[in-house]
Amino acid sequence: IFDNIFKSETENPVPDFKESANKLVAFFKRILPDYDENRVYPSDFKKIIKWYHILKKAGYSGEQNNEE
Repeated sequence: IFDNIFKSETENPVPDFKESANKLVAFFKRILPDYDENRVYPSDFKKIIKWYHILKKAGYSGEQNNEE
């Protein structure tokens, strides 16, 4: 999910987690069109966006580190 957000951030700016539920749903429909609308709620979107901003401040670049 975070990689999808990062990759689409230039085309789809990440909304603030305080945005309306409709804006959050619209954003996630663009980046994750196949999510289960019956099992995912706007409160889940708010948490994901909060975590995304925390990770981005900590240096997250959208690339996975594949160290073994």
